[in-house]
Amino acid sequence: MRLLRRWSIRTDKRQIVYVVVPHPDDEFEAWSLLEDAADNYPVFVLCTHGEQTSLADGRGHQPELGEWTPPPQPWGEPGSATVRAQRLASFHAFLDAMADVDPHLDRDLVDHGVLPDGPSPFRLHVGRRSARVVFDGGDGALTPAFVTAALQRTRALRRTHLPVQREYAVIGAAYVNASAAGFRYTHPDHRAVHEALWSTDQGVPGPQWCRTASADPDVVRTGGRTEDVSPRTYDAVMGVDPDGRRTGLLQVLYGWLGPSGGWPAGETDAMTMWSRQQSFWRRYG
Repeated sequence: MRLLRRWSIRTDKRQIVYVVVPHPDDEFEAWSLLEDAADNYPVFVLCTHGEQTSLADGRGHQPELGEWTPPPQPWGEPGSATVRAQRLASFHAFLDAMADVDPHLDRDLVDHGVLPDGPSPFRLHVGRRSARVVFDGGDGALTPAFVTAALQRTRALRRTHLPVQREYAVIGAAYVNASAAGFRYTHPDHRAVHEALWSTDQGVPGPQWCRTASADPDVVRTGGRTEDVSPRTYDAVMGVDPDGRRTGLLQVLYGWLGPSGGWPAGETDAMTMWSRQQSFWRRYG
């Protein structure tokens, strides 16, 4: 294992923002709070490997439309090591590629290998402008206690591995909507992130935001916020040509998991959790 002390990396970032992601492909759900942030050092805390996806066998894959073929191949079955590796490959490829869209991110991260002392063994990747911490709480089995333990273990890394010590906020990239108008989504892993950030003060000085529907009354009631992803970035992530060819990074790199017409895009959350306008409730801070 390669130990990289925080003082061996030079960075112009001033404060850490933890981004809690339930599955590989959820990270863009909170992008309106991450885009073009010169001061923030985002640490992506991935909680599961997403191995139970129903499209694990590749039957939705359309390489002729520009969808990436994730390694390793051949395709696997839900729950397999193959699917775990493929979803993590898409996760890292997406965040690497976003560094070409947003100059405040980076792709040249140091892989520290697997560290054993978290709520699960976890893999750590550290760069000058961002970091990624990959835990395994079990796709479909994630609990609020695991989310909290993963976040607290990640917070401790700033003393040993991260180039920034000052903390700011937590963002839950975990859209949930059970009853408000708009796109309905109630995955239990997303709910686990919501409960962990709603019910537990995680100890950062700033707010704990979490993604929700724009019609959720908690957005206003808690002093939350609604922000937009810029049109340029949104097209770079969600674009699909009129002939169906995938051009956006999420469509290309996660397209193998999606519907035949590509992942739905839209200005608001009426039809999709990956909308350009994104709303968040707020707790603590």
